Amino acid sequence: MRLLIGVLLIYLNICFFNLFAQKTVEQNDRLNFLHKSMGVKSSIIVYNQQKNKLITNDTLALNHPSSPNGTFYLYETLIGLESGNIKDTTEIYPWDLVFYPNQNWNQDQHLTTALKHQTDWYFKQVAKAIDTNKMKSWLKLIGYGNRDISGGIDNFWKNNSLKISVKQQFDLFKRLYSYNLPFSFEYLRFIRKAFTVNRLVNKNLYSFKTKGMNQDKPIIWYLGYIEFLNNTYLVVHCVEMNTRKKNKYFSTIQSELLFATLKELGILDDSMCGKM
Repeated sequence: MRLLIGVLLIYLNICFFNLFAQKTVEQNDRLNFLHKSMGVKSSIIVYNQQKNKLITNDTLALNHPSSPNGTFYLYETLIGLESGNIKDTTEIYPWDLVFYPNQNWNQDQHLTTALKHQTDWYFKQVAKAIDTNKMKSWLKLIGYGNRDISGGIDNFWKNNSLKISVKQQFDLFKRLYSYNLPFSFEYLRFIRKAFTVNRLVNKNLYSFKTKGMNQDKPIIWYLGYIEFLNNTYLVVHCVEMNTRKKNKYFSTIQSELLFATLKELGILDDSMCGKM
């Protein structure tokens, strides 16, 4: 019954979004030059909710598939909660006693801390509990990327078989933001609260940023939204190194590109410099 209701919700959501869908994605050539000048593969999409308008630096790059890495945890959380494999947001998962470079992982976790620290071992355990068949069904239901989990139930989202493009990531993120995914309202609201918030005078900036690898090259995903009193902007940004060599300034490059884009579009000003 729950699956049938989920399918019905998906159908209604598709009808709704087709009715109000953006006709085109506008490429901003100034942004295209800016992003190419940094020596990385960079694709960003910014959605102006009031104008129902999408802007990008490169329309071709929007469809390039990449490993979702930690961004998948947002949707794995929803699947785990809705399927009952995560009993509630306070359920404690005991630390597996493996020592990790990230010290925040070396302790017991519940859902809030696991999302905050993107605790890899926690989400591996959750994925195993969901199991392969159920995971396949959910990814098909919500239309997640290429839906390929052949890389293994506890690793398919990290530099592995599951891929998603910036455009696909945005489409899902928009539905998440609008509470238009086949999950309970309370679970969607919980995920919204998992975003880091930066409260400012006339706007709030919400962010979820994750680092990982794609085809053995460093990659950063950024999902965020900026809420003004009279408008909201949704942002999805993906940056990938051109080589496998690590760059200690890679995270700074992503932040600077994101800020420069939002400044160019008149969304943020210099007061936000260094806060992305």
